[in-house]
Amino acid sequence: MKKKKGDCMGDKKLLFVIAALILTVSLFFIPNPELTGFTTSQATESPITIYLDTTIFATNSPITGTINLTLSETLDPSEPLTISLNSHTYTYTIEQLLQDANLSLEYETTQFNATNAASQKSVSFTSAGTKFLGLKTPRYAEVSDISYTLTATSIDGINPSAVAMDFGNEGTIDWYYLGSFMNYNSTRIKSPDLDTTVESTGYIEAETYYCEFLDLPRTKDITISANYTTSTSGGDLQAVILSVPTGKPGVGWSGGSDTCDLPESGTKSCVINLEYTIEGQYLVCIYTEGEDDENYYEIPLDSSAETQTAYTCPTSVNSVCQETAFNNFFIYTQAGIYNNNLSSTVSVETWETFTGSMLTAIKYYVGSYPYSGLCKTTTCTIPLNISSQTAGNLTFSDLSLIYDYNGITQSSNSFYDLELPTADITAIDGQVLEDGATIEIALDTLNLSEASIGDYSLDASFMNTSVSYSISILNASDIQDATTLIYTATTKLNAFLDQNSQEYQILSLLGKIQDIEGVLEDLDTSKNKIGFTEESLLVSEIENSLADIPWQVSSTETKSKTITTGEKDIPSSLGDSTDILAMQNSISVKATLNAVSVETYNLEKSTYILVKKEITANEDINGATLYELYPLAFSDLLSSERPTASSGTQAEFSIDMSEGETTEFYYITTEAVSLSDFKSIIITEITQEEPIIEETSNCGDYVCDIDEDSDSCPQDCGSEFNWLYVIIPVAVVLILVGLFLGRKMFVKKKEGTTNNTLVSFFQKGTAKGIKKEELINDLRKKGWKEPDIQAALKNAKV
Repeated sequence: MKKKKGDCMGDKKLLFVIAALILTVSLFFIPNPELTGFTTSQATESPITIYLDTTIFATNSPITGTINLTLSETLDPSEPLTISLNSHTYTYTIEQLLQDANLSLEYETTQFNATNAASQKSVSFTSAGTKFLGLKTPRYAEVSDISYTLTATSIDGINPSAVAMDFGNEGTIDWYYLGSFMNYNSTRIKSPDLDTTVESTGYIEAETYYCEFLDLPRTKDITISANYTTSTSGGDLQAVILSVPTGKPGVGWSGGSDTCDLPESGTKSCVINLEYTIEGQYLVCIYTEGEDDENYYEIPLDSSAETQTAYTCPTSVNSVCQETAFNNFFIYTQAGIYNNNLSSTVSVETWETFTGSMLTAIKYYVGSYPYSGLCKTTTCTIPLNISSQTAGNLTFSDLSLIYDYNGITQSSNSFYDLELPTADITAIDGQVLEDGATIEIALDTLNLSEASIGDYSLDASFMNTSVSYSISILNASDIQDATTLIYTATTKLNAFLDQNSQEYQILSLLGKIQDIEGVLEDLDTSKNKIGFTEESLLVSEIENSLADIPWQVSSTETKSKTITTGEKDIPSSLGDSTDILAMQNSISVKATLNAVSVETYNLEKSTYILVKKEITANEDINGATLYELYPLAFSDLLSSERPTASSGTQAEFSIDMSEGETTEFYYITTEAVSLSDFKSIIITEITQEEPIIEETSNCGDYVCDIDEDSDSCPQDCGSEFNWLYVIIPVAVVLILVGLFLGRKMFVKKKEGTTNNTLVSFFQKGTAKGIKKEELINDLRKKGWKEPDIQAALKNAKV
């Protein structure tokens, strides 16, 4: 169907409106250089940030703080992190740095490539390091035995030492060459809670272990000594080493066969020679066999403080230990000292970390019963991680790896070279990098310090991003003490509380005044601690209190102008724009835009835009309404004044000012804004166009009102009944009804627009007790149009 000409014109208007909206939205996202001189760009989070504990450090003291790494993808272990201070540059691989910080790392799954099968393989170390060889079996093969020959030779007279092997490369040492025993270490190992002072006495009963939970170095030979006195015959005091698989004695212990007999008199010590190497936390105990409820031995106790290393454990299998809480036992150990240089052929079974440890590791990797296996391929390449702490050669030969597969017993006799793949780091301390991770590394892990006094830049670079921080190095004696810090902070923060300062206005808008007042109270409390609390602790306490408190507030004026209001600036919702424009002569408006920077004591900086409006009265103003118009929603601004009402980008304020008086409004935002978009429109009380509400007398209208009587208005309130009182009002009502119905029949009702001024006029008039009919008549006399009057009356709800 052919469109009418009017329809086509309507479509063109619609397209024009859509195009205008698209253009407006596009311009909204283009930064306005008039605003602040700033440009906008998409923010990307830096992968490295350094939070310094302070900006002032003593000479030769550690530079302390935290390195924060923000990561969102897997990480190459060799990715460098560089730190520069003064003329010194330190470069670390990220893997090295994370490991030094004792953070656990997870790597992407990679497969070793096995090549060059041979019955004999040699690995050479030019210094301390790690090498790999490989073995092969089918997946889920039932491995039953492994044996091989290991021979060491020197390089330039140096033999491999402290050789360790991890079968399966899952992180557990399965074989370690401790070497030949030389002597016992002269340093006795004891509980860190034991202060060697005897405070009380205890007794050893039968069937109970009396233990200290001690951290032992790698060893196979241990001397155990204890303090005790025989009190009843019939006992036989023994020493024993118990393992704690979970690391928690309260959960349970295992072992009990590694014992030695303690003498009843003389040197009260004995030696345990283990068949395998141990290292880590073990329960070292003394106990006796005998009858229950007999106190066979008396032992001294150190009960001076709480302890977490002393336990008593029943000697029965599957029992659990209980902390003594306050009683430490006088139990000591001395570990062996060894020559761990490997210089010839060695018996590999002798140096397993436990009996069958190599076989167990291989079964665990390939999935022999009862293990599910780490291997995920049909043929498993079992990595053999070999390490040495010195240079030297190791030769592997005579391999016999026995396994059963598909009901056939088979043997593998070949070693393989392994191509070690580079695997990216996928998780750090349980945080998956591709999910987003924030990693904290203590800055003192790097052992940074500076010997020369001066101001320096601490620079760091990581993943193509560089950051820089200013620090000062002073003599320790020149760094402010708690007294100085309290004085400096109190002076600075009190200055911020000056209500006449711009800093106060800024901080008040940001909601920081109450925080500052709270810190000032804390500083008063800290004054009372001077001389009673250790100085460094008090300074740290004060700095923690100041951490997030504004320390520097700077403001730079970028633009200032007088704001004028044109007729087009006046929203139609406020009323007749011509009348309202004339009212603007009653005020002058000046606006200033400042770029504001707020930096906390911890050097965290935030930037804002501050807009200051100065409204000056050119005449006396009473009961006026000031409309503030903004380029963004009022809820997105921080305002110094509370409006009487707000909606969208508009807020209303009641204002009374004397001629020459100035009222200030402050606004803060993080958005780019223009001064020209901040408008101030004043609407004074109705004078000429608005009707004046007068207290008039209605005497003579033939109606006796509630404020009239026979004395004040006898013609309306006389005692003699007058039919005119009824006839005239009824006649008037009938005439008005007839006119209204006739008009409604022949004239379409014209809708008026709501005028806020007239709405206010009706609300104030009725509040004074004036009838709405009188208010309507007054408006008609002043020339207001009937549709506007009725629309205002409806919205006034009177």
